[in-house]
Amino acid sequence: MASYHLCMKVGSRGKGLSHASYIFREGRYSNSHVEEELEYKTSGNLPEWAKDEKDFWQSADKNERAGGRVYREIVVALPNELTKEQRIELIDKFIKEQLGDKFAYSVAIHSKAATLGEGQDNPHAHIMFSERKLDGIKRGREHFFKQANSKQPELGGNKKDREWQKRDKLINIREAWANLQNEILAEYGHETRVDHRSFEARRNEAIAKKDMRATVILNREPERHVGPVVAAMVKKEMRKIKNRTQEDIAKVREQFLSSHPNDFVRGNHIKRKIYALTVEIYDAKKLDKIYEDAQKLTGKELFEHLDKYIKEIHKQKTVLSLDEENLQRDVISKERAVLMAESIHTKGKTKELSAEARKLENECETYRKQSEIFAKTPKPGLIEFGYKKEYQAKQDRLASWNKDLSFRGKINNDETAKLRAYLEQPDIKLKVEIIAGGILEKNKVKVGKLEEVKRQIATLDDSYSKLMGLKWDAAKVRSQSIYIRGRITKDNILNQADQISKQVRHAVTGLTQELSTRGGITVRIRADDDTYKKMRREREDGR
Repeated sequence: MASYHLCMKVGSRGKGLSHASYIFREGRYSNSHVEEELEYKTSGNLPEWAKDEKDFWQSADKNERAGGRVYREIVVALPNELTKEQRIELIDKFIKEQLGDKFAYSVAIHSKAATLGEGQDNPHAHIMFSERKLDGIKRGREHFFKQANSKQPELGGNKKDREWQKRDKLINIREAWANLQNEILAEYGHETRVDHRSFEARRNEAIAKKDMRATVILNREPERHVGPVVAAMVKKEMRKIKNRTQEDIAKVREQFLSSHPNDFVRGNHIKRKIYALTVEIYDAKKLDKIYEDAQKLTGKELFEHLDKYIKEIHKQKTVLSLDEENLQRDVISKERAVLMAESIHTKGKTKELSAEARKLENECETYRKQSEIFAKTPKPGLIEFGYKKEYQAKQDRLASWNKDLSFRGKINNDETAKLRAYLEQPDIKLKVEIIAGGILEKNKVKVGKLEEVKRQIATLDDSYSKLMGLKWDAAKVRSQSIYIRGRITKDNILNQADQISKQVRHAVTGLTQELSTRGGITVRIRADDDTYKKMRREREDGR
C-alpha cells in the first residue's frame, strides 16, 4: 500500500563515512542482525579524485570545517505496489530530477517487514548527498572542501548550495516526489495515489467536493515517526515468543504499544487504532445520521444566546486586561534590566545621579516659568523705594537660583560622564551584562504570564468579533428556524460561525437553502414576503 513519507536530515563532520556504510550495509553494518534487505545501492557525480564513495565521504569527514555539514539526506518511503525494479526506476528518476549532475551522492534502497504495520512491507530509500555544487572546475581532494571564493572560484572550494536550507525547497521536493510517485504508479497500472499535502488541506478539498468518506477519514491528526528505538523494542518483545503466529505477534505488539510509558508512543498507537476503526465504521455504513442530534432554535433564541456569550467575553477580557496592566508594570525590559544592573554594580550611584538629573530638570522648568513671570513685572520708578527693594530682591534670588542650578548641573554632568566612562570599560560592561541577565532570567516567569494573557485576550477579541457578527445576523431573522449540529454552546457556535453567518444571510435575501458542511450545520429558513418587501424598501431608501 503506497504511503507518503519524506524527511530531510543532515550529518555533521565525522559521520559521512559511517552513514554511507550504514545505508550500504558495509563494515560493522554488514552483520546478519540487521533485519533489512539491501535492494539497491549506487553512487554518482563523484569528483575525479575520489576512488569510490567510501573515499569521497572519508575525505569529506576529514576536510570539512569543524561543525560543518558533511552531507544532507533525503529519506523517502517507496510504494509497496511497485516491484523492486520499478522502485529502482522511481529513485533514479527522482535523483536525476533533484540532483542532476551537480551533487555527489550515494543512494540505497532498503526493504523490511513493517514493525507497526500488520503484514506490510516497508521499502524506503536513503539518498545522501554533498551540498557542494559541482561547477566544472577541477579541484584536488583537500581543495574541494575549502571555503568557496566568489570572486575567483578556482582559488576556493566547491560552493555549498544554500537553497537546500530553505523551507520552500523542501516543500517543492515533497510535491515533486508525490507527483513522480503518482506518475510511475499510473504508468504501471496502479490506481493508488499519494498526496504530499497536510490532512487539513486535503480535508478542506474533500469538503468542497462534498466527498463525505474522504472528509471523515481525513478528520484526524497526523501520526509521527516513532523512530528505530521503539521499533527495536517491539521486535525484542516478539523474539521472546517461540513458534509465534500472526495472532501472537499482533497481541504482543498491541500490549507493548498500549502500555508504553511514553505518552507520544502510546498516543500515536491510539491515533492509528482510531483511524482504522473510523474507516471500518464508515465503510460498513454504521455511522449515525449526521444531523440526528441537530439543535433547533430561532433567530431570536440564537440572538439571546449570543448576547449572553458576548457579555461573558466582555467580563473575561476586563479581568485579563487588569492582569495585563499589572504584569506590564512588573515585566522588566532589557533596557530597564541594564539600568538596574548598573545601579547594583555602582551601589546606587547611577540611580542617584539619574534622580538628581530629573530633579534638576524639574527645577529648571520651574525657574524658567518664574523668570518669564518676573520679566513681565513692571520695573520700579525713581521714587518707589520700597518696591525697588522688593524688585531687586526677586532679581537677586533668580540670579542666585540660576547660578546654583548651573553649578549643580555641571557637577551632575561631570559625575555622570565619569561614571559612564567607567561603565563602558569591557570588563565592567561584562559584569553589568551578567547581572542584567540574572535579572531577566528571574523575570521570565512574568514574561511568560504576560504573553499567555495577551494570547488569551487576542483569542477573546477574535471570538468577540465573530459573535458580534452573528448577533447582528441573528437579529435579522428572529422568527426563522436554525439547526446547529451538537449542543448550543459558545465554542460550538464559534466553530460553526462562518457557516451560520453565511447561511443566515441567505435567509435575509429570501432564498430557500438547505446547506450542510463538515461542521454539521443545517439552516432551513425563508423570510416571508412582507418581511422581504420591508427589508427591500429599507435598502432602497438607504436606511
